[in-house]
Amino acid sequence: MARLYYFWQSFLLDNFNEPMYEAFRRYAEEDAAAGHTHGLSCLFTFYLRYLLSQDFEAGEGSSLTRAPSACCRASERDPQGGPGAPTLDLRRAVQGL
Repeated sequence: MARLYYFWQSFLLDNFNEPMYEAFRRYAEEDAAAGHTHGLSCLFTFYLRYLLSQDFEAGEGSSLTRAPSACCRASERDPQGGPGAPTLDLRRAVQGL
């Protein structure tokens, strides 16, 4: 499952798919209930990467958020919402948390 969690946390940021996201969240929660927290860790990383990308799109990236963004590819995002920017579906899903 570790590879699948890594895939989801990266893929969904740029190619949001609600059924896939729901499966990611459901399996992460089920694994956590069984005592395995790797899925939740990847889910939280996904949320963090999304939030960091929003900071950079809004021009609010601080020195504190810039260091993690290198691994999150947030600095590569077009501030105007071009290729690589989170999709509207992803924004709605995260806002609904």
